[in-house]
Amino acid sequence: MRLEIYTLLNWMLRHEVWMRKGAVVTDIKEQVKETERRLGTTKPTEEEILKGIKDHIEGAEIGPAGDIWNMLGDPRNSVGWGRFYFIFVQLMNQLKQDLEKDLTRRPEIAESASTQAGNWVQTGEGGEIISNAWKNHIDTRYNRYLSGIGRYKGLLVTRANKLAFWDLLNMYGTYKRGYLFAKPEALAEHYSYNQAIEQPSQEDVGHTVTRSIDFTKVVKIPGLFRNEYKEDPNGEELLELNIYGFSITDINKIRVEGINLPYIRRFRVGYIDTADEKYKSDVSELHVTSNMDARFQHVLTFSEKDWEYATKDMLDGFFHPLSRRVEDYQRHFNISYEKFSTAQFNRPIGMGEVAFDREALKIPHALNYWGRKKYFDQSPNGSEIRQFPANPYPGISLKGLWDFIFKYSTGTAGDPERTKKLLNDYFKQGYDIIEKTHQEKQGG
Repeated sequence: MRLEIYTLLNWMLRHEVWMRKGAVVTDIKEQVKETERRLGTTKPTEEEILKGIKDHIEGAEIGPAGDIWNMLGDPRNSVGWGRFYFIFVQLMNQLKQDLEKDLTRRPEIAESASTQAGNWVQTGEGGEIISNAWKNHIDTRYNRYLSGIGRYKGLLVTRANKLAFWDLLNMYGTYKRGYLFAKPEALAEHYSYNQAIEQPSQEDVGHTVTRSIDFTKVVKIPGLFRNEYKEDPNGEELLELNIYGFSITDINKIRVEGINLPYIRRFRVGYIDTADEKYKSDVSELHVTSNMDARFQHVLTFSEKDWEYATKDMLDGFFHPLSRRVEDYQRHFNISYEKFSTAQFNRPIGMGEVAFDREALKIPHALNYWGRKKYFDQSPNGSEIRQFPANPYPGISLKGLWDFIFKYSTGTAGDPERTKKLLNDYFKQGYDIIEKTHQEKQGG
């Protein structure tokens, strides 16, 4: 019984840590949702945002044009709000022209010219001398500049949260996750992996259900190939990649499902978010939907599901369907502890049932979470995880461990009531999962 108790203590701590990590992902998603609202659905690059900010400050280039200084280049450009010297010169030139009109012919002309000059000049707040037309122009430019600053802030906050997200232990199982994606229309490279499949070690023979790939031994096949950036040629979801640009879908099919694909796809990895073609990357941190909605919060939504299902698996073993239950061992409680090995497997774990298979205690720290087969899986309650190929490993669970310890100890001890009190006092100190499990068993 000592092994079960120590394992339960270990799993209580791990479950708490994992739940908190999952909560951090949710918190990051809420922050990113607000900042990405400023960026819009089609995320601009850092260069595009900074160029827009600079344009609203400077605007058109100012230089000599004949006898005067004027705006140069594209006539559609206008002066930025930061170039007050040019605006001020334009105003003074206009005022000078109004005041220099011929005022000697008739008094009414002089009065008209004076009125025109007066209309051109106004004194605004703070005593600035500026025309209405120029004031509206500067206000528009300045407001767009502030909008650009807000977008740049959103970009930096999103980037910082990305780093926090990647710094977490990303929860995935036997099915690997990459949370990077091939950019739409990117060209793929093909790699042969015939010599890269690693054979299981002597001690793993008979126990290993997945294959390993040594990526130092994959060989590039000459050429680039089109229309391979999608998860499914007939679908809209982008292909998921790892940090080296290799297709996660291909890797999972080869490693976990035992499918012998003709090659592994790979995409160019450069510097993400740069416009320089020399260093351009075909790998994106953003998942782009069919309506070109590119936001990092989509990735965080996918990751939330991984944490949710992994902690659920640790709690009740639902994603270890080929496991025994505590009930399968109960008939041996009053016979002999050593007879537990003869307990039979009857049927897969169903909804609402709890896994506890003592075979898994041979490696008590191993969760062997299977993981979602597709990063975009939205099946109810993670039911897709239990479909073929399902997790073949036996599993224990936090609830299963507690149920087994409680039933075995109280059923075989000489003083059941005293045993119950000791167990409750020992395991329920601030850990409400154990309390809820006990209440459920008591019908509470």
